[in-house]
Amino acid sequence: MYSLISTLWGVVALGGPLAGGAITDLFGWRWIFLANAPLCLVAAGIAIRGLSHPPVADRGRPIPLVRSVMLAVTVGLLVAAPSADAVVAAILVVCGLGLGWVYLREERRAVVPVIPLETWTGRGPVGSSMLATMFVTGGYVGSGVFLPLYLQNVRLESAFTAGLVLSAGGVCWTVGSLIGVRAQGDWRKRAVVIGALMICCGTGGIGLQVATGPFPLLLTTFSWTVAAVGVGICLLHLMNWAIVFSPPDRSGVASAAVQTCRLLGSAAGGALMGALLHGIGSDPAHITTGIAAVFALAAAFAIMPATLLRPKVSLNQEAGVAEGVEAVAARDRLSVGAQDQFA
Repeated sequence: MYSLISTLWGVVALGGPLAGGAITDLFGWRWIFLANAPLCLVAAGIAIRGLSHPPVADRGRPIPLVRSVMLAVTVGLLVAAPSADAVVAAILVVCGLGLGWVYLREERRAVVPVIPLETWTGRGPVGSSMLATMFVTGGYVGSGVFLPLYLQNVRLESAFTAGLVLSAGGVCWTVGSLIGVRAQGDWRKRAVVIGALMICCGTGGIGLQVATGPFPLLLTTFSWTVAAVGVGICLLHLMNWAIVFSPPDRSGVASAAVQTCRLLGSAAGGALMGALLHGIGSDPAHITTGIAAVFALAAAFAIMPATLLRPKVSLNQEAGVAEGVEAVAARDRLSVGAQDQFA
């Protein structure tokens, strides 16, 4: 299923950046945000219609609205801090850390946290898989924010060309997912390592090209697609492990937490890279050095799931968990069938 979801990502990634580049070239970048409004309305309508009859197990489950808002505001404050002036940045950091402390305190008290608490320490198969997910998306998606900056401001390419390179990466993410889903047995753990190393080599290669270039645009595109294939290969298994090793009654919560971790990793990676670029300088005299440093940092993020932050999973344990989940699902199906027959 995650492979199919990634396929849809590739379809959208083929047209989205191209459309964004065309809008930027023709009308200006501010108009891109206006296009989000009708798309969000369509997505909301599809969700309301498709999710109007939730499964029995999901009915009555409380939504952690307050804690979710607290997490969102905390991330927003900390992400905004690196780009602000010194005084404002200090205020944002203090407020973000304070609210973050309150959020974690409430998470410890909650029956079901928004994000499993072991994620922040990387403990166990669930926590280590989710933490690795953050580093993978932080390295790839975070650096993807700065790829158009390099292509347009340093190489003087058009926004449409920059969108074309990003689209190539989106399609290759799908290719990586279709490759990764075929991994069986021990190759699933190896796939995560190989994928992380591909992201490291791809982003690191772009950083080297920026620092020593100019090189042909085709080489930059190739490096970015190598990283994208790596994301598709390893992210598929990381997301699956986080759900498989969660208790059966929390699989839906884990699925939501995985998506949240992806976005948190992307936001944190982009913020740290933006702070690095801001510190070095984005003026014409320093922008090349700054962007090279950004992609070097992306490579450092990406290599962590292949080295120090390898997911702590046991494939034998995974098989046992899968059998238990299937048994619970079979029991629930029988229960629902009996209820329907009684009704």
